[in-house]
Amino acid sequence: MTQLSAVLAPCLTAADCRAQRDTTATRRDQAAFAYRKVALTDFREVADALASVDRLGEEETAVGAEREVYARTLKLASNRYHAGYLPYSRSARCRAWAAVRGATLIARTQIMSWG
Repeated sequence: MTQLSAVLAPCLTAADCRAQRDTTATRRDQAAFAYRKVALTDFREVADALASVDRLGEEETAVGAEREVYARTLKLASNRYHAGYLPYSRSARCRAWAAVRGATLIARTQIMSWG
């Protein structure tokens, strides 16, 4: 039995080495795939955050433009009323409309700053 084990020992040792090499390669590949997944997820999150910042900037620009339109509308309605071209009821409706729209814009601006 001793002679047989002496002959088989190098074969078993070589098989063990191949098995360890294969196991190590598998672990390395799994680690590389896990790293790749984490890196791609991080890149996607950064891209999404940058797109969100761009959208927020566009929305803020739009809100500013709307605010200017409502302020100008209110000023024109007041000027027309004081010049006698607009009855008080329509002037009051314009002021109420501008106030409601202004409050809506303020709420939208606050929501955007929270998000």
